[in-house]
Amino acid sequence: MSALVGLKPASRRLEPYRKLPEHERLAVCQTLVTGVLKDFWTMRATLSPTRVLRKHFRRVTSHDAQRFVDDVKEIALFTVNGVKWAYKGKLKKRTSVKLVFERIDARAPASPRELALKVLSEYEERLGVKTAKLVIRRYKTRAAFCELRSRRVYVNESLLGLGEEVIRYLIAHELVHLKLRTTRHGDEFYRLFHALVPPEAAGEAERRIVKKLFQLAEGDGAHG
Repeated sequence: MSALVGLKPASRRLEPYRKLPEHERLAVCQTLVTGVLKDFWTMRATLSPTRVLRKHFRRVTSHDAQRFVDDVKEIALFTVNGVKWAYKGKLKKRTSVKLVFERIDARAPASPRELALKVLSEYEERLGVKTAKLVIRRYKTRAAFCELRSRRVYVNESLLGLGEEVIRYLIAHELVHLKLRTTRHGDEFYRLFHALVPPEAAGEAERRIVKKLFQLAEGDGAHG
């Protein structure tokens, strides 16, 4: 640890964090935070300033912890294995304080479920319709369907991995049904549906969906 941040052996290790020179303090802060964030693969992470400091310094006070929090705020952005984490602030719970970080790396895409919820929210606003709930389950023969009375939308989880175009097709299709309060496919249905999903994109999504459903029905859903 001391070799990584330029600290001297045990005598320096006993010094309170706040008494270190600024450049050493910031180096320690950077190393400790990135070391903790290496263990996180979710979009958000928290760490306890006092707990982190006590792993490396024998005498830690509330003043040390406050200095550490101030240093984290000053650095603001931490890079771990090419992934960027941004400091988002303090989370106070009674007498303890945790620091909150959020992944902002563009290479960490949203999961299919998160994308489905985002598309649902977008299309609800555009159509002026509100669903009671989005239910994602596995089906062998059904792509998606809705219940007009309960206003629930059901989507086949096995189809979410086929891409954003398919997700948009499935959710737009069911929301238009809810908007019109009918399961029929008339001229008004296609007018609203194609305003959300253009015909070419809809055709490509349909081909992917049909292919996947055939594979699921044959028990070969792990491929394609």
